[in-house]
Amino acid sequence: MAKYRGSKGSLSIGGTVIGELLEWELDIARPWIEATIMGASGQAGDLDLPGATGRIRVKYDHANAQQAALDNILVSDATPTPVAALFIVSGTGPKQISCNILPTNLAVGARIMGGHIEGSYQIRSDGAISFSWT
Repeated sequence: MAKYRGSKGSLSIGGTVIGELLEWELDIARPWIEATIMGASGQAGDLDLPGATGRIRVKYDHANAQQAALDNILVSDATPTPVAALFIVSGTGPKQISCNILPTNLAVGARIMGGHIEGSYQIRSDGAISFSWT
């Protein structure tokens, strides 16, 4: 599993940078498929198709179009349409990861000391994941 995090990078949803971003995290993995046969002297298997899970932490603001797009996927009865995401690790180079994502959960809470509302989206990738690491 490869884990990528960004607190100095940025995140683009649908081609526009998401507002009030605090941090993001993306875990890319290919799950193990067990294929060991009875009597084998060791485990055998293969890797499944790649996928990713992750988290996007923001200062929550439903008025932000990119946050609202994720919110609307979560509360809609319609079949969700994945949104294009660009996880930017570094603006120089650039170093970025792109994939389509779907939010699976939103936790919203207030920080008493900070005076703002924080949102944390759990996400999953949908389709191919690509790197641009120049």
